[in-house]
Parts: sequence; C-alpha cells; structure tokens
Amino acid sequence: GRSVVVIGGEPRGDAADRIKEAFALTEVKWPKLTEHGSGLPMRAPIEQDDTALVVILVKLAGHLHVNEAVAYARDAGKACILLPAGYNPEQIAEGVMQQASRQLSAAT
Repeated sequence: GRSVVVIGGEPRGDAADRIKEAFALTEVKWPKLTEHGSGLPMRAPIEQDDTALVVILVKLAGHLHVNEAVAYARDAGKACILLPAGYNPEQIAEGVMQQASRQLSAAT
C-alpha cells in the first residue's frame, strides 16, 4: 500500500516497473515536468497519503525542481533522498540507507 515519487528525467515505464517490483510498491509515481516549467505537478503525488518516499534524480531534474521537491517532501513529512547518478533499485536502496532510513523506520 506504499508508493514512491520519482522526480527528474522522463518517466520510464520499465524503470518504474523494476522499482515497484524491487520494493513491493503499489505504485511508482513519476510526474512529467518540463525543464523550466512549474513544479506543481509533483506536489499532489508527494502529498498523497500512500507516498512513503520521494526520490530526486539530481542530474535529471532542474535546480528549481530539486528545491521544490525537497520543500514539498519536508512540508508533507515524507522521506526524501537525492540520487546523484542512476536510479536502479540498488542505488535507491543505498540512498535510503544513507539518507532516509531513520525517517522511514519511524513512519512504519
């Protein structure tokens, strides 16, 4: 019953499926954002009750979107990790362990 929001890059169904399967998620939400457009499309998915984690792909997201996503996650009380490169399940797991394991443990 938990979901993850991915911020940055183009939504990729195959990658979302691998993440969903690896972490036994209900859904991977990957809002489509334009490079210089508003970050509002990511706000609702981040704030949804079933969202457990926000994954920000730093190299694939604009600076403003990174800052907005961090702020939305903080305001919603969601765990948030910044991945400097790559987003395979192993990299996400490592990012969670290094950046958000305490917050996720407290939320369960």
